[in-house]
Amino acid sequence: MSVLEFARQYTLREYTAVLAVALIGAAGVVFMLSAAGGGSAGGETIALKREALRSAPVGSVRSVEAQALAAKRRAAERARILAERRRLRAIRAERAERRAAAAARARASSARRTVVRSAPRPAASAPIRVVNPTPAPASKPKPAPVSAPAPKKSVSGGGGGGNFDDSG
Repeated sequence: MSVLEFARQYTLREYTAVLAVALIGAAGVVFMLSAAGGGSAGGETIALKREALRSAPVGSVRSVEAQALAAKRRAAERARILAERRRLRAIRAERAERRAAAAARARASSARRTVVRSAPRPAASAPIRVVNPTPAPASKPKPAPVSAPAPKKSVSGGGGGGNFDDSG
């Protein structure tokens, strides 16, 4: 069987499907390889490289010059950082002075407006008399108490009334 006969057995649709699956698989492999390789050089990697450069023996004139240039750059960077910190400190101090002055002005202006009495006013010593313009109603005489009739005593000897002596 020749290659041409083998190629004619499939249609364009099958070739497209196989190519798409192959591309997806290749993209997956690339993604997994990039994830396994780690990210970009982080701070630890850079710090390790710098430490290796510092501890490397000085072998040539070029490395000495490179180290001198690096030290000069570090000193310039450090000076720039310190200057920026001093500038920020000065700005903050100026703001604090302005706030303190504004607060002092506010206290001074409010002190002028406040009136403080030297002695409090005495409270009323006598109770206030209330005058009622409507007269009180005339008092009515109370009726005399009516005495209640005395209970009747039973005369018969049996059962429940009268004196009962059970002394024996």
